[in-house]
Amino acid sequence: MNSPKEQGQQEQRFRMGEQTIKVEAQWDGKIHYHRMNEILDAFPTAIGFEIDGDALDFLTKDNGDLCIPPIIGHYPNRIIDVVPGAPQGPHRPRGPQAVMS
Repeated sequence: MNSPKEQGQQEQRFRMGEQTIKVEAQWDGKIHYHRMNEILDAFPTAIGFEIDGDALDFLTKDNGDLCIPPIIGHYPNRIIDVVPGAPQGPHRPRGPQAVMS
């Protein structure tokens, strides 16, 4: 199977309101995914994700435990809507920078 990078689909678009960002997918040798902390850089109030109104589940390890930091799957050619929650404090760990579009 080709990776999204080989197909020119290595970026995922995330949207909240009028703001859209692109984040490059990570690869663990099995799946492409996105870390929650990468999206929190641009959308600090994010608590979840949706595509066409359907909630996306956070991925789990083989034993069923949630990944830390939380991760979601990669959905090429789709825009993932960010679900906002209450604002968080200023001391959030920061991940790689997201690219603003």
